[in-house]
Amino acid sequence: MYKSPLSLFFFLIIGTVLHAQEEKTCATTEVYLEALKKHPEILAEQQKLEQFTAHFQNDQNHQRLAGGSTAYVIPVVFHIIHNYGQENISDAQVYDAIRVMNEDYSKGNPDTTLIAPSFLGIAADCQIEFRLANKDPQGNCTNGIDRVVSPLTMGGDDDAKLNPWPYQHYLNIWVINSFSPSMSGAAAYAYYPGTAFPTNVDGIISLYSYVGSIGASNPTRSRVLSHEVGHYLNLAHVWGSTNQPGVACGDDGVFDTPETKGWTSCMINGSRCNPPVIENVQNYMEYSYCGVMFTAGQKVRMHAALNSSVGARSSLWTLVNLSATGTDGSATQVCIPNTDFEADIISVCAGNTVHFQDICWNGDPTSWSWSFPGGTPSTSSDSMPAIVYNTSGTYDVTLSSSNSAGTSTFSYSIHPGYRSSINDYSFQ
Repeated sequence: MYKSPLSLFFFLIIGTVLHAQEEKTCATTEVYLEALKKHPEILAEQQKLEQFTAHFQNDQNHQRLAGGSTAYVIPVVFHIIHNYGQENISDAQVYDAIRVMNEDYSKGNPDTTLIAPSFLGIAADCQIEFRLANKDPQGNCTNGIDRVVSPLTMGGDDDAKLNPWPYQHYLNIWVINSFSPSMSGAAAYAYYPGTAFPTNVDGIISLYSYVGSIGASNPTRSRVLSHEVGHYLNLAHVWGSTNQPGVACGDDGVFDTPETKGWTSCMINGSRCNPPVIENVQNYMEYSYCGVMFTAGQKVRMHAALNSSVGARSSLWTLVNLSATGTDGSATQVCIPNTDFEADIISVCAGNTVHFQDICWNGDPTSWSWSFPGGTPSTSSDSMPAIVYNTSGTYDVTLSSSNSAGTSTFSYSIHPGYRSSINDYSFQ
């Protein structure tokens, strides 16, 4: 069926090789090098962070959460940049992505049973928790999922990072349809702390098909965001700060991740740099696509980033910020729906039936009130009405969606090549 652009676990066998060459990779290194070329001053910020990290690692009393039970809570907002295509992923897919991230960063992922014996003792509960924001920057109710209509979803890069929320208060994750030609092989990329210029591009941007394990994504790809958050919290690839796995032995500056060339297949007991030393192929910061763990050393390094002022990561988990973003554990608010809908056709001919569907966001509607002047029927209270138009022409369509928090209304006209702005909501 034609759909108008306007209308609208991994499975691992121990001892075998799982090839992942068909999967896309990470463009963090390229983005960082480009940022460094344009803004050489970021090198001083990185050096400052490395000095802080060295002190943090050596001073056990300074490690706020070393051995503790309380997690660093990071408020998150997903910006779905879409043009009414498949990149407009469901809330359920976003919720699943948060679930996967939280499992991976708490060592709660079921596949820890597959960790190679060499690394069982250092696989870490990183004591980091991600919560979708319940308040936006203005204090308004949100479910932490922001939907923005834009053609920039195609061929995206930093220019597609629309409607950023303050990076000091939220981890911004943008979801797009495709990357620009220069990054066509990328699944996602992130900025290391203090390297984003301007700062409103700080965060992570990912293809819609690498978010969570359901919907448009799959379990194999579900760890990509865990990898990118690692970069966001100052972890390099396990083989070092390059995007060339398999080329040369390297190190990531973490004491308990063995030197490696990097892996693009899942050779669990792989050892290429210092045989017989087994390399940490199953690390989330690898390219093996069979990641199941972070190490204790990586945990300390990420905690250092969260305690440093570089990149403002230290402001994310403060009690003041958790309260301001609605991520302090208080009762979740019910939000007014942002009304939107799609139709399977927008060129209406005599006798045509048009199928409409509510695609409201930010809050789940419990009732719908449609108006179809010139259609049969002319009104409906269904979430997915079917309307017949017996005369060719241009027709207005209006939907008001409601829940216990309130009502919002959205209208547009059905005819080829037109859709009114997503911002034309009227709230009642």
